[in-house]
Amino acid sequence: MEISLSSLAAQIINFIIMFWIFSKFAAKPISKQIENRRKLIDKIKRADELYKEKIQEAEQKAETIISEWMKKKESIITEWESLALKKQIEIINEANEKAKKINIDANKSAETIKLNLEKNFIDSVKTTSKIVVKKLLQKDIQLQKEYLDEIVKNSV
Repeated sequence: MEISLSSLAAQIINFIIMFWIFSKFAAKPISKQIENRRKLIDKIKRADELYKEKIQEAEQKAETIISEWMKKKESIITEWESLALKKQIEIINEANEKAKKINIDANKSAETIKLNLEKNFIDSVKTTSKIVVKKLLQKDIQLQKEYLDEIVKNSV
């Protein structure tokens, strides 16, 4: 196997021409593509890190907001419980006042009824006594005199 000098020279010239064509037309776009892809990979890595940081910040903000709202919720519940207790006391006091008034009115009504009953009872007893005395006295004159004497004696 012999190497011919002309063949070797043709191969070297071919290689130089191919290298020049490659460097002139293909090397720069390929380098640019490789560089662009490296930059894109770096951006993706940075974006991923930034994304993780943003997620952590959002989680912290969410926890803070939830914590604040839980405090507000507790505050509102406490406030409403206090208002409910005040309203309950107010309602009980109003009910007690109404009960006292009803009791006073009932006592007044009972006293009025009692006085009316006593008066009616006394009037009934007097009327009945008069009727009984009248009937008794009509029959016995001596008894009539004694009765009148007793009435006069008691009235003086």
